[in-house]
Amino acid sequence: MAENNCDDENVKVKRMKISEADDQNLSINDLPDECLLEIFSWFQPGELLQVDKACQRWESLCEQLWKKMTKISSEYGRWTIDHIIWYKIDSKTHINHMKKLLKRCGKYVTHFNTSNLFSKNAPNITKNLLAIVPQLCKNLTSMQIISDDLSSVEIQIIAKNLENLIELEIRYLDEELESDFCKILGNNKNLKKLIINSKRDGQMTSSLTGKFLQYLSPHVEKIFLDQAYYNRDSYSFITAFRKFKCLQLFQSEGIFDYTMMQALTKNRSLIKLSLSSAEFKSPMRSINTLGNLVNLKKLDLSFVQQLEDDNLIHISHNCKQLKALNIEFCENITDKGIVSIANLPELESLNMGNLNHVTDDSIGNLSGSLEYLWCVGCPNIKNVGVIKLIRKSLKLCYINLIDTSATEALHQIVEEVNRTRSSCDQIEIITGKTDYESNEIPRGALTFVSDDEDQIHFF
Repeated sequence: MAENNCDDENVKVKRMKISEADDQNLSINDLPDECLLEIFSWFQPGELLQVDKACQRWESLCEQLWKKMTKISSEYGRWTIDHIIWYKIDSKTHINHMKKLLKRCGKYVTHFNTSNLFSKNAPNITKNLLAIVPQLCKNLTSMQIISDDLSSVEIQIIAKNLENLIELEIRYLDEELESDFCKILGNNKNLKKLIINSKRDGQMTSSLTGKFLQYLSPHVEKIFLDQAYYNRDSYSFITAFRKFKCLQLFQSEGIFDYTMMQALTKNRSLIKLSLSSAEFKSPMRSINTLGNLVNLKKLDLSFVQQLEDDNLIHISHNCKQLKALNIEFCENITDKGIVSIANLPELESLNMGNLNHVTDDSIGNLSGSLEYLWCVGCPNIKNVGVIKLIRKSLKLCYINLIDTSATEALHQIVEEVNRTRSSCDQIEIITGKTDYESNEIPRGALTFVSDDEDQIHFF
C-alpha cells in the first residue's frame, strides 16, 4: 500500500511539472474566443482599430464588436462612438480619426445624435460630422441634429446619401433650407417620425412655409412641428394631411383655418393631438372639427384663447375615448364646459389650471375614472366640490389645488379616505399658495408620454 501511495505522488508531481511547462508556453491566442471578446470589449473604439490589424482571428473577433457600435451620440455610453474627443473634432487629425473609425463600423451605425453637444464649438462639430457621417453610415435610421449653423451643404449631403431614415429631428431649420430639406423627405419613403424646431433661446427666429409636408411619406406616424411652422401654405397642409393614412400623433402651434382643420381631423388614426397656443380662423367651426377624431385619446388645447364652452361640449360628446385633456389658460371656459367633461367615461388626467370662471360646483361632477387633476390657479374652487369628487372617485390619486380657495381642511378628508384604501391607492393632495417644489408634476401623470417615450408637451 505504501509503495502505491508513493507512485501516486510521483505521478502528481510529474503532471504538475508538465502543466507548469505548458503554462510557460501559453500565449494570448491560446485563450478561447469568448475570453478575447471580453477583453476587447473594454477597449475604446480608437484602440480597437489597432487590435483589428493584428491578425485575421482578431479582425474577425473585432467585427463582432463593430456590429455593436450602432450609435454616434454625444451622450456617454460604452458602445456609442463618443470616445472621440468631441471638443476637438473640428481639428483635421480628429476628423481623419473619425473617418477611419466609421470605415470599420459605419455600416452598422443606425443612430446619429448631436442633441447634447453643449460646447461653444458645437456647430462646427456638427458640420464636420455631417460632412462624413451620411457618406459612411448609409444605414442610418435615426438622426437628431441640433445646430445653429446648418447650411445647404450639410442638408444636401444628408439628402444625397441617406434613404433609410425612420426618425428625423432637426432644430434651427429655417425657410432658406426648406427646399433642400424637401429632398431629404423625398428620398426617405419610410420616415415614420419627424421633429422640427426653429426656436432659439425661447424665441422664434424663423419659420417654414409648410411646403415640406407634401414630401412626407403617406405612412408617417408622428409629426412634431413645435414653433417652427406657422401654416403659411395652407394648400400644402391640406394636400399633405389628406394623404396621411397612419398619422397617430400631431403637435403644432400655428394658425389653422377651417379647411385645414377638416383635413387634419379626417385622420381617424390620430390618437394624440396638441394644438397648444394655436390660433383659429372661424374658431367655433374650426375647433368643433375635433369632434371628428373619435379615436382620440390625448388632447392638448392649453393656451387656446378662442376655446369656448360649446367647443368642449361638442368634443366631449364625440371623443369618448379621451384619456387626457389639457385646457389650462383657456380663459373663456366656465362651469358649463367643465360639466360636459364629466361625460368622458375614460378620462384619467385633466389639467384645468388657471381658469378664473370655474367654480367647485362643476368639480364634484367630474368622471369617477379620473386619476390626476390639476386646478392650479383657479381662485373660485373651494372645498365642497373637491370633497364630493374625492369621496366618489375611487381611482383619484393626485389633485393639485395650489393657488385656489381650497383649504388645509381637505387633508383631513383625504386621510379618512386613504384609511379605506390600500397603500398603493392613496390620494395625494396639494393645497396652499405657490410652491414650485410642491407644484411639480408627479411622474407618469398628465404628460403625454407613451410606451415608446413619445411626448407631447402637456405643460
